[in-house]
Amino acid sequence: MSDHPCTWNARRTRAIVSTDFIPTPSARHDEQMVAKSKHQGGQNWTPIPRLMGSILHADSQLDNKAFIGNDFEAPSGRAEAAQKLVVQDGWDAMGFDLPGMPLWNVAFDQCQTQCESDNRCLAITYDKKHSACFMKGDASVLVRAPDAAVAVKQALANKVQYSSLIFYKNTVVVGNSYSNLSGSYADCVLACSTDQKCMGFNFDSPNKMCSLLDQVDSLSVFKGVASGSKAAGN
Repeated sequence: MSDHPCTWNARRTRAIVSTDFIPTPSARHDEQMVAKSKHQGGQNWTPIPRLMGSILHADSQLDNKAFIGNDFEAPSGRAEAAQKLVVQDGWDAMGFDLPGMPLWNVAFDQCQTQCESDNRCLAITYDKKHSACFMKGDASVLVRAPDAAVAVKQALANKVQYSSLIFYKNTVVVGNSYSNLSGSYADCVLACSTDQKCMGFNFDSPNKMCSLLDQVDSLSVFKGVASGSKAAGN
């Protein structure tokens, strides 16, 4: 090894010694030599003693918490399994659409792959009739929809509820209204689905108004109204 000052300096700054090193007699002798300075090139240089034990790479120093990310990855397969979707045909997850939805002209498997690779996406509704993909940031209520398929990630699979609501277009549900809300159609459906008191709803599409009913008597044709009623016994 060269005795050039730069060489000694490089050795002093790069060596990191394992903390479980127990000095041997020869190592103690080397430590005593550390106190003896070596004069060279007009400066005093302290030689590094012969080291016993392992030398750690700077990226894995425990004291500085500079850990490598790969050391903390989930066991192989676990993270991938959590991203997989559980599919239910004939149902729609209401609300919680991510910005920019839907994605048009995509296949169902492409819709699933897109969601599985996006951490924001926890569920999808796929419109089979229009090849449209709705990625969602959450899902709480599933409603019957023959032309749709829903898929949710494992984290939500046991949390979503199945609603017994039956839907009608251009039809008003006649009954006793107990609450009026403003919002979207999805908000109206969710409000009725999650309220045990609600037996039906009417959504005035032009005015974005929702009426919840605790009693349903009959149905009547009414243009511009989307409605729903819960099946008997629910």
